[in-house]
This record gives sequence, structure tokens and C-alpha cells, in this order.
Amino acid sequence: MGHRIEPGEVETVLCSHADVRQACVITHSDGVDSKRLIAYYVASSTSRATPSDLRDFLTSKVPSYLIPALFVPLASLPLSPNGKVDRAALPGPLFSPDADGISESPKTKLEQALIDVWRRVLCLERVGLDDNFFDLGGDSLLLVAVHSNLQKILQTEIPVVDLFEFTTIRTLARRLGQAAPAGPSFAQVQRQAQRQREAFARRRERRAGGAA
Repeated sequence: MGHRIEPGEVETVLCSHADVRQACVITHSDGVDSKRLIAYYVASSTSRATPSDLRDFLTSKVPSYLIPALFVPLASLPLSPNGKVDRAALPGPLFSPDADGISESPKTKLEQALIDVWRRVLCLERVGLDDNFFDLGGDSLLLVAVHSNLQKILQTEIPVVDLFEFTTIRTLARRLGQAAPAGPSFAQVQRQAQRQREAFARRRERRAGGAA
């Protein structure tokens, strides 16, 4: 039997946090999980609370199935003419703003590859270098999907424990870059694939010339 999801209960508890001025929690179906909770909140003017802090706070107050998959900070909640929260005007859960509104661009092809995998698995439009995988709504099942994708792309063995320990793009890319050369790097894989394509093209040209 499934759990009864009560967004209002989560809103009440979230608003009891000293650093949260307003909150709105909605349910979202992404086609993978039956339902996921998304929490939108307006922090107090002096707040330094992060989504991770709010997740920890709720963990001590409500059952695990009521912990939102994603926490989205907003400057204000959209209101309808009657003064109630206009839930239809809330940004979609694919919207993932950075905490400071500034997104640092990836500096390496490995960082970009990791970002692409995270975006695809987490169904997000943006992923920052320092965003925490679990703060973005990731869980152990989604981490397994990331692991499978990365091993196919990088063509090398990656310990699953590394993905649990290094939970940001920046730290995971650094870890994978420092790993013992048990397999080729992402750049090496690209160069090898290019050489193979060129060699195949040359063989076709020679065969075509011999047939002529």
C-alpha cells in the first residue's frame, strides 16, 4: 500500500524553520517515479540556510517519503488575485537555479560529460559544478543510473562508492581525473574513436581504389 502524500503537512513543518519565511510544496510526476515532492521556499532576509540544511531539518520532523526531492529557493512566491499562492505560476521542477544565481561553466570535457549525464538522469535543465547530487533530488537508484551511464561514456570501471563520496561535479571530476589509469580518460577515448574513424575511412578509400 502506498503512502499518503500530504504537501500541506510538509509546508507547515518547513515554515516552522527559523530561516524560512514562506513555503509551498507540490507533487510532481516525472514519468519515472509515481510522485515526487518539490518544495519552493522564500528565505528570511538574514537566512544562510541551504537546501541541504532544510532537508536535514525535515528529516528530523517528517517520514522519509515526505522529504521533497528538490528544494527551490525563490525571491517570492507567485500570488493569485485573491492573495493565495498561484501554484500554476511556480517555475517547473526542471528549473534549477543556483544558490547565488551565477553558474560557473565547466572547464573540462570531463566536467561537461558529467553535467550532461546528471541533467539527463535528474531531468534538470541546469546543473552547477558545486551542486550536490542529493540536493538536486538524486537518490541511490538514480545514482546507479548515473554510474551506468558514466561507465559507458568513459569506458572505464568506476567504483560506485566514489559517486556516493564525491557528490558534486567538481569533486567527482577531480576524483576521476586523479584515479589510477585503469582505463582511458574521456579525452583519450575521444581521440581513439577519432583515429578509428579515420582508419576506417582510409580502408574504405583503398578498397574503393582497388575496385576501380
